[in-house]
Amino acid sequence: MTGLLRRMAREIGDDRVFDTAAGVAFWLLLSLPAALLTALSTVSLLGDDLTAELRTSALEFVERVFADRSDTLRESIDGLFGQTRPGVLSASIAVALFTLSRGFAGLIRALDAVYDVEETRNFVHTRALGIGRGTAASAPSDHSAVET
Repeated sequence: MTGLLRRMAREIGDDRVFDTAAGVAFWLLLSLPAALLTALSTVSLLGDDLTAELRTSALEFVERVFADRSDTLRESIDGLFGQTRPGVLSASIAVALFTLSRGFAGLIRALDAVYDVEETRNFVHTRALGIGRGTAASAPSDHSAVET
């Protein structure tokens, strides 16, 4: 049993599992604010009725949760729903895709190391795979349409 634990510890060290996991987690967590900004920037594209309903719901939520400190948040929400910023949407999509692609490229390298597969892809191919995986992961999906 101790031999197995030693081999496992040596393999974890050789594959740099913890360093790689930290790198992947860093890039994927770094993509969350950009993804959130992308989602919030698309609010103005939803139409006036839905935008007004979302604004009202957000203001009610802020008032309920942050009661006495809601003034600053209310101003921010009014600013968010009151303006259309296509430049912010484009930039947030670009940043989200960049950070997601870095995270997925790190995941590809990590899996190669763990499974002892020699990396044969060049930088561009790995980055293209990362962008593809990041795009697929952030694309909306409708699982309710699948019949079981």
